Amino acid sequence: MKKYGITSMYGNPIHPGHIECLMLSKELVDELWVIVNNDKQAELKRGIPSFQDEVYRKVVIESIRYVDHAEIAIDQDGSVCETIKLFHDKIRMQDPESEIIFTKGGDRFANEIPEKVVCDSLGIKIVDGLGLKTHNSSDMINKKATKKILVTGGNGFIGSNLIKRLVSEGHNVVSLDDLSTGLEEYEVEGCSYSYGDIEQLLYWKNDNFDLCYHLAALSRIQTSFDDPMENFRVNAGGTQTVAQWAKENNVKVVYAGSSSRWCNPQTSPYATSKKIGEDILKMYRTAYNCDFEICRFYNVYGPNELVDSKMAAVIGIWRYQINNGLPITIVGDGNQRRDFTHVEDIVDGLYKVGMSSEKHEDAWELGTGVNYSVNEVYEMMVERFGEIKKIHIPDQAGNYPSTLRENFDTLTRLGWSPSDKLKSYIQSL
Repeated sequence: MKKYGITSMYGNPIHPGHIECLMLSKELVDELWVIVNNDKQAELKRGIPSFQDEVYRKVVIESIRYVDHAEIAIDQDGSVCETIKLFHDKIRMQDPESEIIFTKGGDRFANEIPEKVVCDSLGIKIVDGLGLKTHNSSDMINKKATKKILVTGGNGFIGSNLIKRLVSEGHNVVSLDDLSTGLEEYEVEGCSYSYGDIEQLLYWKNDNFDLCYHLAALSRIQTSFDDPMENFRVNAGGTQTVAQWAKENNVKVVYAGSSSRWCNPQTSPYATSKKIGEDILKMYRTAYNCDFEICRFYNVYGPNELVDSKMAAVIGIWRYQINNGLPITIVGDGNQRRDFTHVEDIVDGLYKVGMSSEKHEDAWELGTGVNYSVNEVYEMMVERFGEIKKIHIPDQAGNYPSTLRENFDTLTRLGWSPSDKLKSYIQSL
């Protein structure tokens, strides 16, 4: 006799408690059907509008490995009674002899009387208390032991934001940065700072680090054409140094990869050097069984981003130009699209990867999953700052047409939940 499970979830956002409940539910049944609470129910639950619409949440939930079927709830109140009946009828129609159970996570089912009544009337057995009882992933992480963590590139844009999070979570944090692009003014109280080249890391012995976030890099495509030798030394050679040091000292590494991996890395020294960094780490984890994870960043923006004309990303370059009364420069026709991802979401993804024991076969993709053309971002800047003169400059080598995160693994396996903050961030400038 085939066994079916029915469960319901908001997934707004998905967190590790959801994943564990789905995993445990799937262990009990042959097929797991999930009711995705609709936008009205999510608003009733939280008292505010759902910040991820029901269709998006359904797509994410359907992509979770434990889920065989998912539908948006048809109920218009806080229960899922009508959808339970719908699922029951569909299952019975395709498999009249099947057994059906209804599963719930945590210990909340005692308060959900309507679902209990409908399950009893349909002969559906209830299995509750599955998984984690907390619905706050940060609470679960805080129960873990404090770690000693090294952040390479800790004085930089992403590194400084990550250190702020790590220190706030109570970890013992050390930064290594050569200050080539990082700034001392970004330093966070509670972190220990060391200044020097990434190659000196091989001389750090017996420091008992648990984890290393390797963010140190020369991170711009266009400047990599000026000095490819230095780009490879820092990005590829520096990653080799970190890998060897971590192997010798038994340290987990989380590496800052790049979404340029998907846009023919051979078009620039930067993209090639970052791809080589990935390959080095994959070799070490295969040949030496090292605990190395890769996170691919999409186009990151937010507090502490560089604001200059050379090493900044597009938003930082435009901020510099606006601050100095210069016209905004748009490369090519401006139709190239970018998945702009707020640094807070990047940091949260890094934190989840670093603290989790989950291992990815390839890499964790850290992008919002939404992209805008450069021309659309220009219009956002005009809305914030008023009419701004723009000039188009010739297309540049290594300038790819589009970036967009299309893989959901970080969301479904780690409970990561990025959101599109670009317009609100520009409005805050």
